[in-house]
Amino acid sequence: MVLIAASLLFSPNAIEGEMMFRYFLILVFLLFGVAACVPATPNAVESQTIEPNEPANNEPESETDHDAEQEANEHEHEAEEHEEEGEHREHGAHEHGAATLTVAWSGNEMEIELNTPAFNLFGFEYEPSTDEDIQLVEEAVQALESGDLLIINDEAACHLSDSDITTGWDQEGEHADAEHDETEHEEEGETHSDVQATFTLMCDSPEEIRSLDLSPLFNRFPNLEALEAQVVSDTSQSAAELTVESSLLSLR
Repeated sequence: MVLIAASLLFSPNAIEGEMMFRYFLILVFLLFGVAACVPATPNAVESQTIEPNEPANNEPESETDHDAEQEANEHEHEAEEHEEEGEHREHGAHEHGAATLTVAWSGNEMEIELNTPAFNLFGFEYEPSTDEDIQLVEEAVQALESGDLLIINDEAACHLSDSDITTGWDQEGEHADAEHDETEHEEEGETHSDVQATFTLMCDSPEEIRSLDLSPLFNRFPNLEALEAQVVSDTSQSAAELTVESSLLSLR
């Protein structure tokens, strides 16, 4: 390439040689410029397949989802509370010394229901077999059936119309299979028996009904210590806890 340039420069025709030499330089510059613009090609291009990662579920929990979860937790907590309360009632329903009393009336008719462990009335809960135990039970039942242990204020002029005393032993006959479990059950090897007493009274002056005195009931059965009482009438509803010291139940 140098020789070519020299021959052009020292050509016999100086003007023509100079022009040719200039063209030659331009051509050289162009060639080097093109060579400089072509990028170098690497020997090997390493190919790598990039698999997109699964997007992480990092989206913030929506307010609706949060409320639904919180509500579900609350329902579950309430269910557990109800279950515990039900178990407490089941175990607490039969408690020596305690009983329940319900008084309801409409018009001139009143009904009183007493539910109590047999122990509170008889001092035992097994089925009586000896003459002494049988007599004790009969006397207690007769005292209840008379209605004399439930005293409505005199102004109401109430009198006993009907009474029914049911024990677990009474149901061991024809109703044993169907009803025995409702009034007698076994727990931890001990026999528990309940007594249900219902009384129907007719009152000549129902507008004068004021109170029910249960002191005779507590005095007759000293094992009875507390009564959870509920009162329901056409005009009102109330509840009270009665004891030997506080045995007058208000009916208004």
